[in-house]
Amino acid sequence: MTKETTPKENQEALRKIIVDLGLTQEQIAELLSKKTQRKISYRAVKSWLADPDIKSSRPCPYWPIKTLKKN
Repeated sequence: MTKETTPKENQEALRKIIVDLGLTQEQIAELLSKKTQRKISYRAVKSWLADPDIKSSRPCPYWPIKTLKKN
């Protein structure tokens, strides 16, 4: 089952997870890399969390939230 969310909702959820876990964006990138077995850069995480008006901003996908919520 796929959860339909907007990039803004995903961005807010990712921010909450980062705060709840007490990790930095770099640490989140490392954690995602470990859990997915693929390289997730700090810059990717940073771009997902950037203000949408900034050129380097990218829509935040749902998969990082789903991945981080798994035990």
